Amino acid sequence: MEKYERNGLTVSIEYDTGPESPREWDNLGVMVCSHKRYNLGDEQVDPDDYDNNWEDLEKYLRDERNAVVVLPLGLYDHSGITMYVGDSHDRFDGGQVGFIYCDQKAVDQYGGTPEENLENTEKALRGEVKDYDQFLRGDVYGYIVTNPRTGEEVDSLWGIYGIEYAKDEANSAADAYKHPVYVTEPLRYDTFKELFKLFSINPYEFQQLSGEKVMGYFPNLKYREPSINLEKFAEVLWGKL
Repeated sequence: MEKYERNGLTVSIEYDTGPESPREWDNLGVMVCSHKRYNLGDEQVDPDDYDNNWEDLEKYLRDERNAVVVLPLGLYDHSGITMYVGDSHDRFDGGQVGFIYCDQKAVDQYGGTPEENLENTEKALRGEVKDYDQFLRGDVYGYIVTNPRTGEEVDSLWGIYGIEYAKDEANSAADAYKHPVYVTEPLRYDTFKELFKLFSINPYEFQQLSGEKVMGYFPNLKYREPSINLEKFAEVLWGKL
């Protein structure tokens, strides 16, 4: 879908074609919906049970389920569907499809004043509707960050809601990556003496494991050209950690 370079890495943003529905999450509210063609929300009700009278359904939720916060749910259906909080949008392609509600126990979990709790509850329910709307619209993404030099997949994540949030997460992953040090020329053995001591690496053992010549380790040799390849050193060190 979108590909770009960041911090020397390739970032790919893709649609998540199989995201989990937000209604499977640990939600505060319950969505009760009715639609002849779509299976929406958490519970389905038969529109004939209420004669398409939403006031009767809301009364049932308040009286029988002790609902204290009840928000109407609307659906706009035109070349795809989108859900919103409200009871009208377009008289041809949109209209109410149900409610999202929660009871007093859910409201009281905020621990503030009654007014604050109701305000926070409504805000949370609206957030749940927003998440579900993004799911219905396919506004869910994943990213893959790769090292173009090695082809290695550095990081990936899926199920991210919103394109900008997906980019932010991908950029953070790319920025946090520490590139390996690549060398084209061997480094002098003297550079590694302290590292050998620090990591308790025997130079002769290093030579056996890496195939690198450690000429400076043998004092009886007249020909001295001490050098070590940093990548080889890193491979041996990694095997010992």
